[in-house]
Amino acid sequence: MLPVGARRSRIYDYLLEHDQNVLQVDVDNMVRAHTASIVGGDDNEATARELAGFAAADKENVSAVADTAAGETGVISLATAHMRRLYSRFSELLLVDCTHKTNRYNYQLLTFMTMNEFGEGAVVQHSLLEANGDWHMDKAITHFKRLHLARIKLLRVIMVDKDMNEIRVLESNFPEARVLICHFHVIKYLKEMRSKPEFGKISSYDAVQIDACIHKLVYADSDISNEAAHFALKGLCERTGHSGFFDYFEKNWHECQDRWVMHRRADLPHFRNHTNNRLESFFGKLKDGVDGSKSMAECAKTLVAYDRRVENEYRYRLARIGQFVHSGYDEEMANVLRFTTPYVAGKVAEEYAFALDRLETYTFLRDDEDGHILHVDGGKKSYVFRDDDWRCDCEFSVSMRLPCRHVIAFRKNASAEGPVIPWASIDERWTSPLRELKKVRQFTYERYSNKDAGREVLATMTQTQRYAEALRVTQRIAFELSDIDETDEFRRSLDFLEQQWRNFRQKTCEVATPREPGEPGKRRSAAHNDSDSIDELKDQEMSSEGDSSEDKEVEEVLAGAPTIRLNPKAR
Repeated sequence: MLPVGARRSRIYDYLLEHDQNVLQVDVDNMVRAHTASIVGGDDNEATARELAGFAAADKENVSAVADTAAGETGVISLATAHMRRLYSRFSELLLVDCTHKTNRYNYQLLTFMTMNEFGEGAVVQHSLLEANGDWHMDKAITHFKRLHLARIKLLRVIMVDKDMNEIRVLESNFPEARVLICHFHVIKYLKEMRSKPEFGKISSYDAVQIDACIHKLVYADSDISNEAAHFALKGLCERTGHSGFFDYFEKNWHECQDRWVMHRRADLPHFRNHTNNRLESFFGKLKDGVDGSKSMAECAKTLVAYDRRVENEYRYRLARIGQFVHSGYDEEMANVLRFTTPYVAGKVAEEYAFALDRLETYTFLRDDEDGHILHVDGGKKSYVFRDDDWRCDCEFSVSMRLPCRHVIAFRKNASAEGPVIPWASIDERWTSPLRELKKVRQFTYERYSNKDAGREVLATMTQTQRYAEALRVTQRIAFELSDIDETDEFRRSLDFLEQQWRNFRQKTCEVATPREPGEPGKRRSAAHNDSDSIDELKDQEMSSEGDSSEDKEVEEVLAGAPTIRLNPKAR
């Protein structure tokens, strides 16, 4: 029952229904025994076979494996042809997050997601990480870059939670993109910090007032409203004796408002994604098929199977016969719905209704220097748009690449030729689902290199960042020490570490450069190391016709499954 995803409670019920005299602890022991029986080298081979089968299923499927300094598999990345096509259409946006308990090895699942024309989250790469470290994150990002060399520079928005280490690595790899923090996590985290005992006790009424000020700060639509909410928060904290929380807010959040304040992201193509809810929803659905008891091969198989189901549903909606209808739409909106999706039509309908309602309040003035530029007033702000491509600088037009209320109102007021809603300003990504993929190598294997150890994700680190990195490493050492059964061996190891600590403190310890491990048996190197620049990685990109020598190399890789060596003690 375990191989088909049955939970322990269902196994327990099944045994009771068949007159088996068992308790919950008996079921737990049975599951542990089954898990132990298939842990080890068999899972390494099964995972390798799964990767080989993944590549054989579609020539556009791409996978990559990177080894750690210990010679163990540190990162496994998977991207199907469907994932690659979706990112080629929505290249400006990326949602990034990790989840746990998808396999028994404690490898974390790092998922990159964008969206599709139906307004749904669309996964574009999965990476299984041995640890949530900078090196592992950097490898996963390199795997992602290799797939989209031609479009990676179009990325403008990356949505994450509050993990600052993750933000640091992403900013170093995508300097042209803005890393934004999920609004849900901002509000949740500040609410948790507000309730910390070190900031003092506070009444429930005052707590609600502080939370309301934080909410206004997050969703401020202008500098004026932002300053008003900030002033209100300061006064409220001083009045309630909660000045410690306000000092914390000023130190850690006020200077990075570009990441989390609403109006600071209005000029970005985020497609109205202000949270990671689409990614969190995906993790919730995925956890129905994977958990902490799954083998790595089962985890990889589940990820691929889930994407296959999503792709099947996606293709059905594109190929279905007929057209969408909406009884509440007039002829203008019915035409928009006819060649787009209900999600796109719904967004345009909101702007269309608002434009017709505020038609008399807008005033339009043509620019003296450029006759195609028009200035529009009548709302909270003034905006500018062009009448040759009907692009406006308002938040909706910039973030959604769709016709906005100002353009629609102008065309209605001026009785312009053609439809009131300009079809030309509906970006082709919303209407054209087919894109030709550049051919890249299906499988790459990267051995650990001394160059990787010497790479710095950021030139300088703060004391807090250095402490967090050191704590992560020492915790892993502590976990290993706790697994030592022999007391004498434990004491010797502890004495050795204490001596190293004394050497560090006296500055008499030389930091050795990690030695590159020996050549792994029966492994092929199908790519350059991660230290190669993006320009060098472009040499791996091939034309749609392909190259005979490269095709031959791909066939050689597929002929033998890649060697996998999983770390059973990943943290």
